[in-house]
Amino acid sequence: MSDFKIQYVANLARLALSPDEEERLSGQLNNILGYIEKLKEVLKSIDCKVNEVENLGQKEFSRVVDRKFPSGLYVQFHFEGPVNAPTTFREKLRLDRTINRLLVQVTK
Repeated sequence: MSDFKIQYVANLARLALSPDEEERLSGQLNNILGYIEKLKEVLKSIDCKVNEVENLGQKEFSRVVDRKFPSGLYVQFHFEGPVNAPTTFREKLRLDRTINRLLVQVTK
């Protein structure tokens, strides 16, 4: 994310950030956007059409498995795809250490 966007978001939140904090936050936001893009690519690889991506923000886990990670970033994807897409998506991410929890809901 560009420095301008970081400063703009900081101003909206009424945060005064030092240049070091801006650089650190920029790196973190770029990592988050990278993970979201990675998940979108996984969905596309199994013939899914991503309709919407909603970043729900950082939230505390109700049950902590690892004390190092008491919270996580929640992202909701709305997508259309083949009948086996949820199972395939879950299987492709099963061994990914960056994904702590995954919930796939099928709606009609």
